[in-house]
Amino acid sequence: MTRNLLALAALFAAAQVSAQSITPGVSYALIAQHSGHCLEVEDASLGEGAAVVQSRCDAERESQVFMFSRAADGYLTLHPIHSGHCVGVGGGETHEGAPVTQYSCHGGENQQLRVQRNDDGTYTMTARHTGHCVGVGAAATSAGASVTQYACHGEGNQRWYAYRLGDRVPVRDADR
Repeated sequence: MTRNLLALAALFAAAQVSAQSITPGVSYALIAQHSGHCLEVEDASLGEGAAVVQSRCDAERESQVFMFSRAADGYLTLHPIHSGHCVGVGGGETHEGAPVTQYSCHGGENQQLRVQRNDDGTYTMTARHTGHCVGVGAAATSAGASVTQYACHGEGNQRWYAYRLGDRVPVRDADR
């Protein structure tokens, strides 16, 4: 536990909070406001359909590092750099509670996010295909809790701190 706390302190010390907006092509750690846990692809999976969860922040985990790229009409696409896949609402599901997963990038609206900065410096990510927000399901605070989509309500489990880690090149080729 001490190692994780030290790693998290190092992450925060080295990171810069984005003062204005998310910058495509720059790597970020995304941290849930309500729990202090980092967004992560579960078990650092490289596979299609792997769940996106919140986990204890660890500066050494590539599966907790994400990069945004531009999509259409001001939307962004989120990429875990360890796999190079895209994050989106699995299977284009539209119901509340649909899981957020990683899978091959296809440019669909379920992989496009409106990322808006809130007055408190956090960000809200809204799925284009439904208008639902991406957040930690049931406002769970435990490590391993699923990230899902549901109606936007503005609480801390739908708000994310974006800690800028710098310019990174994805560690895998685009043709996985």
